[in-house]
Amino acid sequence: MCLISFIIAGNKVVYHVPIQGTIDMGLPHYIQRVIDQAESEEVAAIIFDIDTFGGRVDAATQMKDIILDSKITTVAFINKRAISAGALISLSCDSIFMSAGASIGAATAVDLQGEKASEKVISYMREEMASTAEANNRFRDVASAMVDEDLSISFIVNSLGDTLTSEDVEGFSEGKLVTLSTNLAILLGIADKELNNSLTDSYGDLSCDNQCQAISGATDTFDSPGLQTPQEEIKYWLSKGRDPYLMNPNLPLPKVQGTSRLLPRK
Repeated sequence: MCLISFIIAGNKVVYHVPIQGTIDMGLPHYIQRVIDQAESEEVAAIIFDIDTFGGRVDAATQMKDIILDSKITTVAFINKRAISAGALISLSCDSIFMSAGASIGAATAVDLQGEKASEKVISYMREEMASTAEANNRFRDVASAMVDEDLSISFIVNSLGDTLTSEDVEGFSEGKLVTLSTNLAILLGIADKELNNSLTDSYGDLSCDNQCQAISGATDTFDSPGLQTPQEEIKYWLSKGRDPYLMNPNLPLPKVQGTSRLLPRK
């Protein structure tokens, strides 16, 4: 499911873009259009509201490139999961917030039969994840271990000086993929903060280290419905089945719903 809301708080406008369900080839074109519009309107930030088990490698890497190249502050709100392709998309954002009980990781590539991809593909995805994490000052080793269970991490010293080992993070052991809970993601610097309430109840808590100042005043009044464009939906159907690799197998078809405009209460 993918829709967009415009949250107006004072003189600031923030785009709210849910990315939910399967990551497919319609989404990169949609995300590019949203970011182009956000840049032209000079909005304060874009919040990607993420809940996905993954999808196509090519779609995820295109979305990652688009988000990294954005001139607008980007925030990933993981609610409740950013698994596989969702992890790559989240890591591309300037800041990551997670709901209580959320998770991020498990990003190994598989073929259409659900078997682990070749070492060539795994090597590529390993570095995609690592370099994306590195671009936003996150631990590249942790991101790499989300892709390849053959890797092991002896220990990580976080920004607080705490040392975390395989006793703290199961995925640090060889033979295990890294998947992090909200608490562990924050301890390892992968995520910035936990949001305890729903997104619309928590805009005042979103402060992204001078990138995205506190956003408040959002309400639940909706207007201006719309849809993802037919061209973007067609791109999905034309490309369906062309990529032999997924970042999660056996996924359902995506759902596309309307666009909404979120206005302040009078």
